[in-house]
Amino acid sequence: MICVILAADKNDKPFWNTISRELEKDFSIIRAYDGKLYTSVNVAEMVLTDINSFRQFNTESTIMVFKNIDGADIDSITGNSQIAIVDSANDNLMHHVANMQIPAITCGLSARDTVTLSSISVDGAVVNLQRGMTGFYGDEIEPQEIPAIIEEEADHFALMSATVISLLCKKQPEEHNIASNNKKTHDHTSNANA
Repeated sequence: MICVILAADKNDKPFWNTISRELEKDFSIIRAYDGKLYTSVNVAEMVLTDINSFRQFNTESTIMVFKNIDGADIDSITGNSQIAIVDSANDNLMHHVANMQIPAITCGLSARDTVTLSSISVDGAVVNLQRGMTGFYGDEIEPQEIPAIIEEEADHFALMSATVISLLCKKQPEEHNIASNNKKTHDHTSNANA
C-alpha cells in the first residue's frame, strides 16, 4: 500500500478537495485526517493522510506532498521508498526538502519545474511533465502532456501533485486516466532533483 502524506494548511479546502477527488478517480483510498478514518472500500491501494495525524509513519512506499510545512515533524517519516512532491513557489520549503536528501519532484509554473501547467481554462488544464522520471514499479516515464478536467474550483498545485502521484503509483500505465472523462495512456514516475 502507498502512503501519501500531505503537508498543507487544513483550511486550504481547494487543495484538499482537489487532491482527494483526483486520486479517487484512479485508486481505492482510505483517508485519515484529524484522527478520523474515512473509507468506502474493503481493500485500499492508498492511504491519504495529513502530516500531523500520526506521530510516526513507516511504510514501504511513501509520497510526501509539501505545499507548506508549518512546523510539521517530517523527521518522523521512515520507509524504504520515499519521494517528495514540492511546491516550488515556497523557497523555504524547497530548502528544507533539499536538506532531507530524498528525491523530489518540483511542481510550479516555471520552466525549471519537473511538472507544470501548459494551459489552464475554466473547466480543464493540461499538466506538463517536462522531464522523464522512474516510477515505483521501475517503469520509465517520458515527458508528456496530460489533460485533466476540472470539475470545480481546483488548486493548481494539488492538480499537478495528483497527476504525479498517479504516474508514480500506476502498475498498468495503459489504464491510467487522471481526467474523469478524458482517457490517455501514461507510464510510471519517480525521482527528479528539486
